[in-house]
Amino acid sequence: MLWLQRFLQSGSNWDCLRQPDLRMTERAAIYIEMIPSGNAMEIAAIHSETGREVRFVVPAGTSEHDIKQLAAAKMEYVERKEREKAEEDAIEKPPRDSRGGIIV
Repeated sequence: MLWLQRFLQSGSNWDCLRQPDLRMTERAAIYIEMIPSGNAMEIAAIHSETGREVRFVVPAGTSEHDIKQLAAAKMEYVERKEREKAEEDAIEKPPRDSRGGIIV
């Protein structure tokens, strides 16, 4: 993460946001990059501890506060979906044959 600290010190347009998720440590943050593109802005948000990146597009006039809220909400959504998938994959399923039936 040293490269990211140097990048942030270089005066980039990334922003740091503390995520209001109680499961994360106090030091967890989301770095946000706002990329203007015509009448819209592409938002790239990276979680400081996991390195997970989410992207979304907002209208150009969207406030910074709303963008931060959207980034935190989307990050939580993606992490929740991944946890649910991991839990589902952990459940043993009965073996199936190549035709979709259950082998008994």
